[in-house]
Amino acid sequence: MIAVQINNEVQALKQNIYNEIHHRILLKNTGMPFLKDEQLFFMLLPFLQGKKYDDAMKASVSSVGIVHASLEEHEKIKEQSAEDKEQQLTVLSGDFYSGRYYEILAQSKNISLIYYLSTGIVARCEQQIRLYEPTLLTIEKWIEYITVIESELIVQFYYSIEANQWINIVKHALTIIRLTEIIEMYKNGDQSLLIKRLQESNTSILELQQQQNIYKQNLRILLKESSLKQELINWIEEHCLS
Repeated sequence: MIAVQINNEVQALKQNIYNEIHHRILLKNTGMPFLKDEQLFFMLLPFLQGKKYDDAMKASVSSVGIVHASLEEHEKIKEQSAEDKEQQLTVLSGDFYSGRYYEILAQSKNISLIYYLSTGIVARCEQQIRLYEPTLLTIEKWIEYITVIESELIVQFYYSIEANQWINIVKHALTIIRLTEIIEMYKNGDQSLLIKRLQESNTSILELQQQQNIYKQNLRILLKESSLKQELINWIEEHCLS
């Protein structure tokens, strides 16, 4: 499977998720929900590697994507002016996506996945809250929280399908990608609450880059020692290590 085929699978999953949560009014007012290709790739990784991918499993993967869409919508809420129409619809869109996730899983009767994803949602939201608490954080704590936020839902999904052997790869890869985004935000003078909290903790761009380099070194080792197909390793290297 070459890179083009992998990307086609990722885009097909994205479109399937969009189809599941399509709502004309929300689409008009809030646009499509944000879904990272890298996160979608890792949702598909076990199946690209050869794990059985039947209709029930496809529904499960879509559900994980819908949860991501829901949480991303809630994170769009601005710190102020949350009473205007756009913000109210953004809240509603997140709630709507959450409802679709539960509906799909209820129809599939996948109680195990509901348990694992609920665990992931709680862990992710707890770390999201901690990022904004008025306490100074070490760089290690920042990275720990960011890793959970970016990867925990997929980690729990892997537990549910017994794909534990690739969990550390997911954690390192998605943390690297998020750190790249944060470093760029920092450089561009972004004034989001996240960047302000980093500055309050005296966390510098250099420290973030140093941590990212450590994660990159570890990811190279994990990929080298893994049993993943070479084309999947190539995809990860291109998107996380280039």
